[in-house]
Amino acid sequence: MATMTEAAKLSPPYVSYLTFRNFIESLHSSVVPDHIDRGMMPNLSGGSQSHLMLSMRFLGLIEGSEDRVTGELRQLVESYGTERWKDALAAVLKAAYAGIVDGIEIERVTERRLRKAFEENGGVDGSVLDRCVRFYVKALADAGAKVSPHVGQRKKRQNFRRNGKTQRRPAPEPAGATETRGSGGPPASTNSVPVFLGPGRNGSVVFPPDLTAEECEKFAAAVDYLRQLVK
Repeated sequence: MATMTEAAKLSPPYVSYLTFRNFIESLHSSVVPDHIDRGMMPNLSGGSQSHLMLSMRFLGLIEGSEDRVTGELRQLVESYGTERWKDALAAVLKAAYAGIVDGIEIERVTERRLRKAFEENGGVDGSVLDRCVRFYVKALADAGAKVSPHVGQRKKRQNFRRNGKTQRRPAPEPAGATETRGSGGPPASTNSVPVFLGPGRNGSVVFPPDLTAEECEKFAAAVDYLRQLVK
């Protein structure tokens, strides 16, 4: 397994946790090779392949310039789908993230404190920081850990007063989003973002107004699928 010093040089995983878990499942249903390479990920985009490889290096599942499989990966794959899965995954997470979340009680931590730890100790920020924290929290939950209720909370709408009465301020619509009403279009309760594909070729993305970050990952998976269809 990668040492704490080696792991500290790597960015924490920011690939979709579902992508990572699906790859472990694919190894469980076939065979674990001596080395891992992108040729084993034909259904993923180039970017997702790179992110998955980086994630596995950080987690100590592959090592060296040839990305050799470690004993931890073999144990994790072997435990998939059994009662040993949670313990095996928890051990991998504890070793890999020790340098980032040392001293943090995940059962009580606030999201702001957790993000600060990833930013300062993991060297990530912006959208990558969001994805790193999301991967870690989902992995912890899959490992059976009790995660603080203060992590992953959706931002609440602000209230304001008008004519002496408290009213709820409506959530702002995403830029470019419009509600489509009437026959022949999406339901009135959905938003639609136009996508310009080229001269005379337009598309759109239709989504519910309360779309969650987890659901966005499914859109990303759909785009990867479209790429495969085009190929």
